[in-house]
Amino acid sequence: MAELRPETDTWTLHRSFELKQSPDDDYAPPGMQGMPVIPYPNMMRGSNNSLNHYAMRQRANVGPPRVAFSPEPLRLLVARHGERLDFLMGANWIEQCFDRKGNYVRKTLTMPKWLPQRKDPIHTYPMDTPLTEMGKFQAALTGKELLDAGYPIRYAYASPALRCIQTASEILRGMDLFHEVPIRIESGLFEYLGWYPGGPPVFMRFDELTNAGFNIERSYRPVLHTSKFNPKEGIHDYYERSHLVTSEIVKRHEREGGNILMIGHAATPETCTRQLLGYPPRSIPDFSSVIRQVNYLTLAVVERSAWGKWDMRPNPIPPLLPADKPFEPKPIPQPVVPLIQ
Repeated sequence: MAELRPETDTWTLHRSFELKQSPDDDYAPPGMQGMPVIPYPNMMRGSNNSLNHYAMRQRANVGPPRVAFSPEPLRLLVARHGERLDFLMGANWIEQCFDRKGNYVRKTLTMPKWLPQRKDPIHTYPMDTPLTEMGKFQAALTGKELLDAGYPIRYAYASPALRCIQTASEILRGMDLFHEVPIRIESGLFEYLGWYPGGPPVFMRFDELTNAGFNIERSYRPVLHTSKFNPKEGIHDYYERSHLVTSEIVKRHEREGGNILMIGHAATPETCTRQLLGYPPRSIPDFSSVIRQVNYLTLAVVERSAWGKWDMRPNPIPPLLPADKPFEPKPIPQPVVPLIQ
């Protein structure tokens, strides 16, 4: 410490202090790392005055920056299934693919090499069609590309339709996660019930699926069981069902985050994300137009921010075909012909 002597031009040095860097910048307040620190002598000697007491408490409280370890971002990867056999072979594919004794006969290379054994296949497969070999390839390729892009799947949900279970299974296989990530069959992800006036299809049972080699999480209880389906479901009801199921899935994983796979139908990327993004359900004309543009394995990726807001993310992988368009949640301005009256 220096002071000017009275009535002179002389400065007298009483004491000096070294200006030095903090010995451990991690213990400096945020933004102050590397700044000079003045070690006040009375504080270093443990004086009990209030300034020293406050400073020592502050010093004790400033440690390595405390990080509120938030989980990794929660992302939903919502996709349509792969290529379905009945759309390839036509409505009468059962007549072409089964002989008189009820045995499956493969007619083309793109047809499945075999079909899972199930009860009454002649009558259950028409309403619950499998994937083609191309559909399986599409799903496996999608899984591999997602993994390469840094999107490994932590949990997988699928509609009870066989084509959706197969798609989820092949995506996980493409990631080398087939055995690590069991599929949770969520009935609420099934498509619009208005297209099934006679009621939903008879789906494969757990034992049939496991016997066919699928990795199914048997302990999982769906958000919405098929017994709770509304036989008079309208488009708005379908949106609400999809949003309910999606919201419950989000709640189950909001603490840990990660990439959650949801495999459904042509409308699933739309109906499971739209209300999360803050949009209201679409009108019937808009809904009809949107789902006509959803091709096989069309993917919608939504991510929740640290503040709980959901945003649509760019597709991390290229589309399957050049003509495929990215999923778009925004309203459609032009009038379209309704799909459902």
